[in-house]
Amino acid sequence: MKIRNLTFAVCTSLIIASCTDKKSNEQTEILSESASDCNCSELNLMQTNAFGEHFEDWKNVKKGGELYTGDCIEKDENDTIIRKLEFKNGWVVRELRKENVFDDIYTIIKDMRYKQLQKDKGFSMGLSLFMAGDKFRHILSYEEYKNGNLYDKWSVGASGKSISVSRYAIKGDIINWWSEQDSISGTNMRSKLKCLKDAELFKGLENEMEWTENNIQDSEFYQKLNCLKDELKPFNYWKVK
Repeated sequence: MKIRNLTFAVCTSLIIASCTDKKSNEQTEILSESASDCNCSELNLMQTNAFGEHFEDWKNVKKGGELYTGDCIEKDENDTIIRKLEFKNGWVVRELRKENVFDDIYTIIKDMRYKQLQKDKGFSMGLSLFMAGDKFRHILSYEEYKNGNLYDKWSVGASGKSISVSRYAIKGDIINWWSEQDSISGTNMRSKLKCLKDAELFKGLENEMEWTENNIQDSEFYQKLNCLKDELKPFNYWKVK
């Protein structure tokens, strides 16, 4: 993904933000600690390959020599649970993650269920990089799965006077530059957002539909970001206080 006439650093880390206060409360609860939870370091999750590289193996995970069924958690330096893994007979069947946006603001960035280690149902998101002097941080990327299939995928770049949105999938339909071209009527405009009414269309680096609006007035920049919260759910951003 790129923004024309703008140098933009992209971070591809995973993440998600809550759509409503109710959903936020529910997901805070599932990342709370219970008496049966163990620390993930107590399991044989970490393995080493032939090159000496460490990696997580999500199958045949054991605790005390027995295949593990239950949850394990990880905490950060603030003693906040930032990750929970759910196991069934030694296999990871669900992963949840929370990330510190900045200061003491946390948001859920991942809640994904797996079948045979394949994504089955849930979402993951990525946050923009946060540089010194930045005025806000925003959701950079989002993907959602239903019944083992990619259901929704998009990414957003917002910096300076430009906002760019790339669409990869919409409600189960894969969006591709070449498949969206019609020799009779031209380009299919279903991926364009009403919030970016003056956006130009480009072919993205992965052949996605990329809509970019430049030269946005300062007074309209945050208005457009607020508009995207409704049109491109669960997009969100956080201002620096």
